[in-house]
Amino acid sequence: MFTVDDIVKATGGKVLSNEPSKEMRLSGTSIDSRTLKADELFVPLKGNNVDGHDFIETALGKTCCCLSLREHIKPPKGTAIVFVDDTLKALQSLGAYIRAKRNIPVIAVTGTNGKTTTKEFTFQVLSTGYSVFKTMGNFNNHIGLPMSLSKLNDETAAVLEMGASVPGDIEFLCNIAHPDIGIVTNLGAAHLEGFGDMESLRRTKLELMDFASVLIVNGDDNYLMEEVLRRNAALNRELITYGFGNHCMMRADNVEALPDGTGFSARVVFPDGDIKAMVTNIPGVFNVHNALSALSAGFKLGLNKDNMIAAVSEFSGVPMRLEIEKRDGMLLIKDLYNSNPASTKAAVEELCRLKDKRTVAVLGDMLELGTESEKFHREIGQLLSAKGVDVFIAVGPLMLLACEEYLKSADTRDAYIADNAVTAAGILNTLVTSGDTVLIKGSRGLKMEGVIS
Repeated sequence: MFTVDDIVKATGGKVLSNEPSKEMRLSGTSIDSRTLKADELFVPLKGNNVDGHDFIETALGKTCCCLSLREHIKPPKGTAIVFVDDTLKALQSLGAYIRAKRNIPVIAVTGTNGKTTTKEFTFQVLSTGYSVFKTMGNFNNHIGLPMSLSKLNDETAAVLEMGASVPGDIEFLCNIAHPDIGIVTNLGAAHLEGFGDMESLRRTKLELMDFASVLIVNGDDNYLMEEVLRRNAALNRELITYGFGNHCMMRADNVEALPDGTGFSARVVFPDGDIKAMVTNIPGVFNVHNALSALSAGFKLGLNKDNMIAAVSEFSGVPMRLEIEKRDGMLLIKDLYNSNPASTKAAVEELCRLKDKRTVAVLGDMLELGTESEKFHREIGQLLSAKGVDVFIAVGPLMLLACEEYLKSADTRDAYIADNAVTAAGILNTLVTSGDTVLIKGSRGLKMEGVIS
């Protein structure tokens, strides 16, 4: 909760109200007047097509307070307007102010893949000993992160997701959130149009090291570890590595798929030598890595190991990320949130691992890969061929390149081309049969949920 006085202290703004406003208490922020709640601060932002200031009158009919750049607006009775120079910067300053008022452990999660799932795993694990605040959904950028922090109340720990699409993004978010512990899940090709190359992406993700005193990092990711160790020679952060390798401090071995194929069992060796049996009840062997990172955070904070292991087994996954559904005799693998080379390769591995009869891959373009986009898409086609995927439905012009590679194999292949998800749905419906295992995946811009809606 925060007050109008808190807003003024955070932003340096000026209050206009026709009655005392100090008693107004707010529980969060909103940038959308349509979904605005009565106890939220309305923050009007100017976009390419819409200026939120045009909806202030509507907003003040729902809530008691808003920010504004326009000083000529008169607040209705019982409401207040805080005038600021920049509403976005004011939102960010408010988020930083609210976080700074709370002396609680803050864990920041970044990386190329698995951020949201790791955040949710960490929330589940830390909830065994703390009242935990977490990022709303995937609100992980310069707008979403401070909006999330504005809802911070009396929780005793926080888990925040941090995304990045250009250099400097993680540094910017850390200056708002000031994390104590950082988790880096992995590094892979994504948002290369913004970063330019992998080296820039790696440097940006590891801006986290300039803030967090403890870094929990995927020890099986050699490209990641190379830069972590180089930077840490100067920073001397506490490192906790996790993974499957013997060199990892938090290690899983004896990893085996559960009989129904939708999870894994493993033996976990903690940094202090304790050994526990663990079960994950979501598909994807990479989710064992994500569970290990969450357990590492809980271990650092001194939580009970048995309770943490139980929390991991109770986690049921995140919507639109590698969801498994049985439908009309076939097994659907829905990985619809986004797509990049590493996550697509991992999803194809799951397709082949879970197969009964035929394997069908319905893959949409992987966007924002910059100058190497053609190479990455062709590599996906080669992977599908090498794995013996039976049917490939390529959605979008870039996946056409993958289709070319897929068809180079001497083996008989069934390939289809679709301009969009709806067309792909029509193709899939004509060829799918009972016993097929079907993977549907692509970047958000392709709206691949249309294949099965």
